[in-house]
Amino acid sequence: MLSQGAASQRLGGTSKSGVALSFVLYVAAVFALAPLFAVVLHHGWMAAGAQPPPLHQLTADALKWVALGALIPWLRWHGRLNGEGLGLACGGGAVKGVLVGGLVGLASIAFALVLAVLFDLREWRPNLTGAIVFEALWQSLLAGCLVALVEELWLRGAVQGVLLALGRTFAIGFVAVVYAALHFIRPDRAVDESEGWLDGYTALAGMFSRMGDPDNLDGFIALVGAGLVLGYLREKFGCIASAVACHATWVCVIKLTRRTSTLDVDAANLWLVSQYDGVIGWGFCLGLALLAVALVCTTRATCTRSL
Repeated sequence: MLSQGAASQRLGGTSKSGVALSFVLYVAAVFALAPLFAVVLHHGWMAAGAQPPPLHQLTADALKWVALGALIPWLRWHGRLNGEGLGLACGGGAVKGVLVGGLVGLASIAFALVLAVLFDLREWRPNLTGAIVFEALWQSLLAGCLVALVEELWLRGAVQGVLLALGRTFAIGFVAVVYAALHFIRPDRAVDESEGWLDGYTALAGMFSRMGDPDNLDGFIALVGAGLVLGYLREKFGCIASAVACHATWVCVIKLTRRTSTLDVDAANLWLVSQYDGVIGWGFCLGLALLAVALVCTTRATCTRSL
């Protein structure tokens, strides 16, 4: 019987074409199985006499659960179902990575918030109290840590780690595009639930409408830029600690900002933020660009000497 590594080599699992094919199969399996899983859950809820969530929302959740569950056989096939394969082998650089990632995240999102203040893009919510702000703060911190940990384990840890076989630059860039695109797969359209097994696919088909909206272009580009930064941090420090810290900072600040203020839709310079969340956008992109230049200049002494 072939060992896992021998079988992988024989079937091309470790070659570039094998890695690419395995990723395509992974994605295809997720989109094929998640709608069926959602319908099974929906029927199970009703059989138990409980009121299930709307099928389109359940299908969106099922996509996440199946995508994470399918990582186990996919990583095992590539021999990466371990700490290193998930980007957890940080060694002694974890603390430095977390500090750098947190500072990168804070500096970039702070630039966008400064622009929002200077151009009066956001207004404080009425009746804000210290208790409300404190509640918003701890909820934002919790959400930031959970979202960042799950998404970085999945995308920068597992997926980027496997796709490095196709080239470091490609892996970082491709995962950044995937990361950005995933933010626009949303359960916006309810479906008529006929209790048929294909209803989940109907729900899935309605989740891509935001991708064709040109008003989301600035948000998409901003998220691609964010993904590039996260991918760079993952490779620079050899693990996901720095990317998790940066990502968590972004999510926390964005959620806190949205919970304590509202977007002025009549502002003259509204183009600086995207309709995606009212925080990131072209202003955030500019902050990322300036940060990227600073990172390059600090890591290459020749750059600073030439300026």
